[in-house]
Amino acid sequence: MTMVNKQGVLMDRWFKTPNAVVDDITGDVISPQAATILNSIIRFTEGMQGREWAQIPHAFFMRKTRAKRRETIGKYIKELTDQDLVRVQKSNGKTTIYAINWKSPLWYQTPSVEVKTSTDEPYRLKRTSTDEVKEPVRTNRTAFAETSTDEPYTYKDSKDINKDNIYTSGNEKNDDVISVMKNNAQSILDWQPPSKETMQAELVRAGSVLNMSDDQYQIYVGDFKGHFEQNALKGKPLLGDRNRKNRLRQWLENIAKKQPKKSNVFQGNNNAINQSANSQHQQQPNHFDQLRAEAAAKYGTGQQPRDIRTVGSATGHDDQYV
Repeated sequence: MTMVNKQGVLMDRWFKTPNAVVDDITGDVISPQAATILNSIIRFTEGMQGREWAQIPHAFFMRKTRAKRRETIGKYIKELTDQDLVRVQKSNGKTTIYAINWKSPLWYQTPSVEVKTSTDEPYRLKRTSTDEVKEPVRTNRTAFAETSTDEPYTYKDSKDINKDNIYTSGNEKNDDVISVMKNNAQSILDWQPPSKETMQAELVRAGSVLNMSDDQYQIYVGDFKGHFEQNALKGKPLLGDRNRKNRLRQWLENIAKKQPKKSNVFQGNNNAINQSANSQHQQQPNHFDQLRAEAAAKYGTGQQPRDIRTVGSATGHDDQYV
C-alpha cells in the first residue's frame, strides 16, 4: 500500500487523527490495552517520518498499559495480530519489530454508535458517509446568535449605577455593630460596683492599702466607668461582673501606688514615746544629785564618783548603777 493510500485511510474518515480511528474500533474487536499498544506502534512508525517498521521494547508497553508481566503484553499483541492490524517481524525476547498492516479491513469499516434502548441489547446506528452530509453541522454558538430578541441588550454605564444600593447590606451590618457597642457601653455605666468596704478588703487581700472616703470612692468608680465606656465604644467591652470587679481592684491598686505614703500615725507614736522618756529624765536629776551628795560625804570630795547618768545613758538602762 502506498503512502497516499495510507493517508487516505487515516484522513478520509471525517478528517480524524490515528487516535480517533483506533478509538472507533476499540471495544468492538480489541481491548483498550491493545488499543494503547496500537496507538504507540502508529506513533513509532507513521509518527517517525512514515517509517514502515519500528523496534519497541516490551518494557515500554508494560509502562503504557501498567501491565506487570510480559505474558500480558503478549496477549495484547496477539489481539492485534489476530485482527490483522499489526505485523510482527522478529522478536528477541525483550524487543520486537512491529509494523502496521494498512490492508486490514478494519481501517475501512464504518464505526457503529451504540444507543441504549428499553431492551437489554444495544441498538447500533450506522454513520453516514461524508458524501451524504451536504450541510455543515451548525454549532450552538450560531443557534444562540439567531435566537436573539428584537432589541439588543444595552449595557448600563457604570456611572448610572446607584452606589447607595451597593453598600446597603454593609450599612445595615455596621448599624448592628454600632448598636451592640452602644449597649455594651451603657451596661458598664449601669453596673453596680461593690461597696467601698468590699473593695478595701480586696485590696488588703492583694497586698495594697488605699485610704479613701466614700466620696473619693465614688469619684474613682466614675473614672473607672468612663474609661471602660470609651473602650466599649471602640469595640473592646468589659463584660461580666467578675471581670469588672477584678479590673476595678486593679484600678484602685494603681491609684494606691501613685498615692504618697502617709506615716503620720507612726511618727506621732514615736514622738509620744520620746516625750515620755524625756519627762522621766527630767524627773531623775534630783535623785542623782542626792546620790552624788551621799557619795561625797562618804568618800570625800577628793575622789569624784562616776557619773551615774552617763553610765546609765551609755548602757541604755537607767535603773542600773555602778
